[in-house]
Formats: sequence, C-alpha cells, structure tokens
Amino acid sequence: MYCVKALVLIKKKNDKYLFFPGVTLTVTELMVETPENVVEGNKTVLVCSTTCSLSDTPTFIWYKNDRLLDTKNNNNTLTLQPTKADDAGRYNCAVRGYEHLRSPGRTLSVRYRPRNVSVSISPSGEIVEGSSVTLTCSSDANPPVQNYTWFKKVTSLGNEKTYTISKISSEDSGEYKCKCSNEVGHQYSNSVTLNVLLSDGFVIVYVTVGLGLFGLAAVLSALFWLRSKRQKKKADEGDYQNTGPSAQDDTYTTLDPAGRAADDVYHTLAISHPSPAADTPTSHDYENTANEDGGSGSR
Repeated sequence: MYCVKALVLIKKKNDKYLFFPGVTLTVTELMVETPENVVEGNKTVLVCSTTCSLSDTPTFIWYKNDRLLDTKNNNNTLTLQPTKADDAGRYNCAVRGYEHLRSPGRTLSVRYRPRNVSVSISPSGEIVEGSSVTLTCSSDANPPVQNYTWFKKVTSLGNEKTYTISKISSEDSGEYKCKCSNEVGHQYSNSVTLNVLLSDGFVIVYVTVGLGLFGLAAVLSALFWLRSKRQKKKADEGDYQNTGPSAQDDTYTTLDPAGRAADDVYHTLAISHPSPAADTPTSHDYENTANEDGGSGSR
C-alpha cells in the first residue's frame, strides 16, 4: 500500500503552471512488526503498520509462507496464543482490495526447549563383554542444545553429546538416559537398557566350572549313599548274631526261700558258671543250697 502526498499546483496567466518549491512525493509501504523474543507457549502479537493516515477503515489480510491465513479479525494485528513451534515462518500483510501490494516478508522465529530427546546405541544388536559401545543423545531445540548430561539410573556420567564405554563389562549393564538443555528449558530422554552378554571365553569357563561342581556333587552323593547302605547292612547282621548270651556272661540262680521258719532261715544263692568247653550254653544251671533242720543237702 502506498501513501501519496499531493503536490500543489498553481495556474497563472499565460497558461503557465508552477509548483510550490520543496514539495516532494513520498511513498510509504506496509510493514510487519514482530517481538524480538518469541517463546513457545507465550502470547505473540504481529502488527501490520504504516505511516499513512488512512481516511477509511481498511480490512487487513495476513499471509504465512505465501498462503492466505483465515483470521478471526480484520484489524492490523495477528495474535498467536499460545505460540507454537510450528508458528515459525515468513509473514506478510496487505489491505483487502490491494492484495498485490503486500508488505515485505518478516520471518518469525519461535524459541522452544529441547523436545523429542532420544538415545541411540552404536553398534546396534548384541553387546558382548570387552567391546566398545557409544550412546548418542539427539533432540530438536531452538536455540540448539547447549548442555548434555548422561545418567545411569541417578548417577551423572558425562556432559557430551555422545558417551562411549570402552571394554564394556557386565557391570555396565543397566538403564541409561540423557538430559538436553538450552536457554529456554530442558528435557530428559526415555531410558534405554544395556544388556551386556558374556564373551565365548567366559561362557566356556563358567560352563566348565558348573559341570565340575555338578560332577563333584554327584560323586559325594554316591559315596554318602554307599556308606549309609554299608552301615545299615552291618546293623542288620549284628541283630541276628547277638541272639544268645556269650560264654563270658554270668548266669544267676533264682532265690528260692524254703519256707519261713520261726528263726527266719534263708537259702543262700550260689552262682554256677558254664563249662569252658561250651561255646553257647542253651540253659542256665541253677543250684540251691538249703539248710533244713540244722543239716545241709543238694537238690
């Protein structure tokens, strides 16, 4: 849109035309004004301005990346609330009826904290003890990420875009994540899990040790079983052999009182030993000695 200051003409005699000295023609364009610092989530207002004093009330239209925007109002402002990251782009304005006279384009840059933060593992696939593994932190941010922080669980590890583990071991297994930060804010990635597998050499050693322990346990179990069986056999044989008294055992006679006299005379107990020639006596010899009527005798 152009704003023109008219020149003053004076017609004099003899059909001569004169201009007032110092009168000039001025052309003023429309301009799009934007805030210096536009942050995602905040309110942003774009203004279509001009230095001309317009006599009527014009209807303004807006373009983004050369595409006409469907706005709710027709004034010279365009409000973005809340501002989104995809609101960034090139904006123009014009007055309806003069669409061919657009303002120069003005680029809107939207600042936002890191987003879509992720961790990639290289090389991909199985991770074997002794190999080297690199973790890379990626994100989308405006302005670009200024600080990276790596974590294993809650333990801080490093501050670079990549984190490399040389000669990885089973102790390095676990969950890892990264944190990206810029002037606007920060965001964490989801955790990734490293599962470190044993190398072939360690597998052979562990399998050998395992088989050795299993074999030792089997041998000890067999020896214990044989010993228990032998002890049980000996116990059974002992029960059958000890059925009678041995040759050295003493045999005792029973005490047989011969009746109670007035004087309380008692029989005496005599012990009879088996003959040395007899290995296993089948009966006990009993001998009673009695004192009857002042005499002695054998039964």
